[in-house]
Amino acid sequence: MAILLSLSALLGGGYIWYQNQMQANRASEAQHTRMQTVAQRLAALVATQAETEAQLKQFQTQLYAADKRLREMQVEVQVEAQVLSDAVAKLAARLSGGVDDWSVAEVERLMQIAAHRLQLAADPQSARVALRMADALLQQLAEPAFNSVRELLAAEIASLDALPAVDGFATLEALSALSAEVEALPLVATAQTWNSASEAAPPTASPPPTPTPADHTAERNPWGWRAFQDLLADLGALIEVERDDALPAALYSADLRWLTVERAQLMLEAAKLALLRAQDEAYAARLREAKAWVNDHFDTDAAPVAAWLKRVTELAESARQPELPDISASLRALRAEQSGNQTGNQSGN
Repeated sequence: MAILLSLSALLGGGYIWYQNQMQANRASEAQHTRMQTVAQRLAALVATQAETEAQLKQFQTQLYAADKRLREMQVEVQVEAQVLSDAVAKLAARLSGGVDDWSVAEVERLMQIAAHRLQLAADPQSARVALRMADALLQQLAEPAFNSVRELLAAEIASLDALPAVDGFATLEALSALSAEVEALPLVATAQTWNSASEAAPPTASPPPTPTPADHTAERNPWGWRAFQDLLADLGALIEVERDDALPAALYSADLRWLTVERAQLMLEAAKLALLRAQDEAYAARLREAKAWVNDHFDTDAAPVAAWLKRVTELAESARQPELPDISASLRALRAEQSGNQTGNQSGN
């Protein structure tokens, strides 16, 4: 009995140990599974942390670049603001001088235009207009310091008024008309004399006439032949033939005439160009060349050619430019006055 109880107790203890061991194994496996899960989660967390740190570094880099660009933009804005401030200050300084400074600058500009038109373009009319406009502006200023400048302006305007009037545009139109008329002018015609062979060779004795069938007809029918001879004589009286040893004048070919006219027109165009450039010597030389060319190649006995040559001579004498005066004294005086005013203002400041 005691043995049975001992075996029962042993079996019961073994079963309990086995159950405890199984529970311990299951708990160990569960703990191992949980540890693996935690390890996986930890690895994922580490990877997420690394990615987050990389994104954070990138964001910090972008933030640094944006901050740097912002500072640069602030510096640029400050520089632009300073430039704008300086420009406004300069404009205010210019405006503080009043309208007089602008008017004086305009007067100087008008004087420069007048000198340019007179010296480079030989255009006294435009120069006179520019000087009068400058004098009108100085008169509106009513500044006593510019009285000497106005006196010089008056003298220069008077010198321009004293120049003889030369209508360059009318001369250009006249030259254009002469160029067009050249095409209709008659060219020189050369006459040739025809020398016949009878004049060149000595006369020779004529051979005796050979009897013809008509002679035999006249012998056989003298009345009919005389009637035929009378008819020929009457017809010959109606027709008159006149011999002229001189051939007609040899005409120019179309190409030669075109070249002759074209050269005369080119000479007139060169004269127009010299007139526009106020080159009197070149203008007169081109007209002399055109006149000599027409004299050599055109029929000077024809009335249109004679009239054409006369007009060329008149144009050569009437288009001479007079000696132009010096109008730079007023400009020098104005600049000297301005320089003195600026020096005085600087010393006062």
